Amino acid sequence: KLLIAASSISLALLHILPWWLVILIFARDFTIVVGVVAWYLWIPKTPNLQPSYISKINTVFQLTLVMLCLFDQAFGLRFPIWIPIFVSVFRLACVISFENLY
Repeated sequence: KLLIAASSISLALLHILPWWLVILIFARDFTIVVGVVAWYLWIPKTPNLQPSYISKINTVFQLTLVMLCLFDQAFGLRFPIWIPIFVSVFRLACVISFENLY
């Protein structure tokens, strides 16, 4: 997750990914961390920390998007259609996984 976060920030600094997407990534991860910490502090029962199927799909889309952006920058492969499509698909997957967090 740290590598994905660092890559997302770097790509946003280079104006390849939009900042709102980076904020969405961090907001989702921050929500998960805060939820787990709150659970441990206030609920004596151990939580079930199994990732959901949509969270796994979300991670695949996130990795694919970063990979496409890095390939585009490193090798000059131009994906004028694919990057915006993956941004939109990742945004949808992130919003759906937000709803399935708890």
